Amino acid sequence: MKYVSVVITLFCASQLVAAETRLTLAETVGAPGDTVGVPIVLSNTQAISGISFSLEYAPSAISFLRIDQTDLALTPFVRENAPLLHFVFLDTISAQALATGEHKLGHLMFAIKETAAVGKSALTLSNLDLTDKNLPPERVQGIAEAAGIWITTNGIRPGTAEWVSQKKVKVDLNLVTDTPISGIQFSLQWHATTLAYDTTSTTTSWRVFSHEPDEHTVRIVAADFTGERAFSSDTSPVVSVHFRYLPNQNDPQILALELGDVLMTDRAGESVPVLSSNGEINTALRPARPAVSFDDLHIAEILSDPASSEQGDANGDGTRHSREDEFIELVNRGDQPIDLSGYLLSDDDVALDKMFEFPDSTIIAPGERIVLFGGGQPQGIPGQVYTDDGSIGNGLTNSGDLILLINSVAGDTVLSVAFESNAKDQSLVQQDGTWVGHSTLYTGRFSPGAASQPIDTSDNDESDENADENAGDESMDESTDESTDGNANGNPGDQPTDESSESTDEKTNRDIRGLHIEEIHADPASSEQGDANGDGTRHSREDEFIELVNRGDQPID
Repeated sequence: MKYVSVVITLFCASQLVAAETRLTLAETVGAPGDTVGVPIVLSNTQAISGISFSLEYAPSAISFLRIDQTDLALTPFVRENAPLLHFVFLDTISAQALATGEHKLGHLMFAIKETAAVGKSALTLSNLDLTDKNLPPERVQGIAEAAGIWITTNGIRPGTAEWVSQKKVKVDLNLVTDTPISGIQFSLQWHATTLAYDTTSTTTSWRVFSHEPDEHTVRIVAADFTGERAFSSDTSPVVSVHFRYLPNQNDPQILALELGDVLMTDRAGESVPVLSSNGEINTALRPARPAVSFDDLHIAEILSDPASSEQGDANGDGTRHSREDEFIELVNRGDQPIDLSGYLLSDDDVALDKMFEFPDSTIIAPGERIVLFGGGQPQGIPGQVYTDDGSIGNGLTNSGDLILLINSVAGDTVLSVAFESNAKDQSLVQQDGTWVGHSTLYTGRFSPGAASQPIDTSDNDESDENADENAGDESMDESTDESTDGNANGNPGDQPTDESSESTDEKTNRDIRGLHIEEIHADPASSEQGDANGDGTRHSREDEFIELVNRGDQPID
């Protein structure tokens, strides 16, 4: 009884397998004058050594050209007797029959005539015959499925890529149709590792949805919920896709964009045939960036250690945060504006893609300041203010860190500042090339976005001056008494006044508060560019220098 049961089971499975063997001609879409390929797909559950079938088409709309073969296990033969085509795919060496699975046997190539009417041109399959690999071969039951060629003037295609900046590019997806439509969806794929999807926008009344199934594909759906929108060739792009470009010297100049999975529906929600074509992005068309000098750009103030109380709320948003209230302040001390668009600012402990990037059109004018906070919602901060994603880099280290400003396009560091600090609960500013606590020189714990105000010492100065005057009077009295006593006693040890000592005292009391060390060069370049003194020879020590500047209103001896 068990034996009979097994036999019946095998027989039923054999019948099921035979019923699943299937030959399919898929639908394709083209415009009048186009050449299109109709895929031939064989789905089978057993080895096949031969296939034959007939195909009927409409000669008034299309003409047969050839077979483009994609699977070489079977050799194709064709005989044409319009409007019929007879095909045979044969394994001339029976040992190389098609294995179990799905096979793309090729494409039937047709030319759509210029006079073809818009609509579906049907392809009809008949006389399907399949044989297996046995000798002699046996017939296999199969199912034939044929669709046709949709002839349409509807189309969607990428426009010419528009470079918004050195690192951002926009590609418009243009839809051309005379059919009122309510929605379209498609996928856009690329293979360049330097291209990353950013955002999707539209200038129409449509709603746009998008998601990224992987890092090189974006799927987009655009829909008009009123169902009354009709596009034509003079209509604005249905969708604009924005990309970020991170240059790589190994990347090709032309980056290919591939449109696929296109589906368009009319106002009744029915599928409408639509053509799609691929596009490209030419990286050579990026706008030229003018040379930028950073000689006059300085990091003026750094806060790496906000006070733990509410006094640490440097960004003024009402909440003290150990990282969001950290900040870096840049100042332009030159007489020309500096374009920081696309430049990266951070500490040195994170990768480039984690650094803060200044947005497009970030210009810092002469005398202007820019402040980057770790995060939060800055309030009441003058000048240009930006926030990072919660922290500057991985957070500024209280005791010291290295801050970098990087040209992300060229990949070089244009400004770097290392600082060390023993100051607590306050920002750091520079004094004679050394970072010191803000309260050492200025009022308050910090002053982001504004010039720091010097400590008011007017009262102390007045007291000091009075003290000096009194001290001077006492000095004069003592010298007079000594002189009188000496003369009275006729002390032969009396010495004449030492003029050199008086000169030394005058030099000691000179006011040099307007004198500053402006520039220090401790590391001349190893090439001829390191010849700082201009004597024609680069020298590791002779070309080092220190520059002093008098910022006061009086000459200094």
